[in-house]
Amino acid sequence: MSMIKNTYFFINLLTAAVTGITLSHASPALSESSWPKQGTNQSTIESVVAQSQNKEQAQDYYEQGISLQQQGKLDEAIAKYQKALNLNPKLAAAHLNMGVALATQGKDAEAMAAYRTALTIQPKMAEAHYNLGNMLVQQEDFIAAEKEYKAAIKINPNYAKAHYNLGNVLAQKGQIEAAIQQWQTTIRLQPDFAEAYANLGLIMNRSGQKDQAIEAFKKARDLFKAQGNQEAAEEIDRMLQRLWSSPTGVA
Repeated sequence: MSMIKNTYFFINLLTAAVTGITLSHASPALSESSWPKQGTNQSTIESVVAQSQNKEQAQDYYEQGISLQQQGKLDEAIAKYQKALNLNPKLAAAHLNMGVALATQGKDAEAMAAYRTALTIQPKMAEAHYNLGNMLVQQEDFIAAEKEYKAAIKINPNYAKAHYNLGNVLAQKGQIEAAIQQWQTTIRLQPDFAEAYANLGLIMNRSGQKDQAIEAFKKARDLFKAQGNQEAAEEIDRMLQRLWSSPTGVA
């Protein structure tokens, strides 16, 4: 399943697509304290009731958008998100999901604007920081991408994919030890994260640590097989064969 183009990647090895984050939780209901107190005039009561109805209708459009997006009906999903936002412009999750749909359509500038709007409404939305980081990676703006991944991790320290992509960005910048730490954290948080093992294997291979590279590659290969990614498993297997047959111990 790929809803957003190559955003989480191997360093000079393979390319894997990552699904943009889709939030499905309901927006907060109007709190009891928002309702008018006794003695409030009728026009105020009507205004509050109308706001509540708008939010409920916006939530309904938003949930319809999610369903359509999951079916790959992106234009229809975007239309539903727009209807939701017309009624409730502060529905950050709708901005986020619209950004994912726009990115899938190749409308990168519009997608980034949607993510940034989501963050102005809800600055602690880790998924928006993560998705924005992915877009910045595509533009090879690794410094800005690093900032967004770190923001996502600060909000959610257990965000395995953000740790993984941060590791990739750090490796691109030549910060190898820091990259290794991020990939190791990724594996600690998500032990079946095959791509992290593959990248560790690459780094160990390049540094001449043959035994460690073989172990990491074997783990990556087995995980890819278990996950049904035969193409990636075969690519890793070819690297293992080169490692085993290389007199220098480097594939």
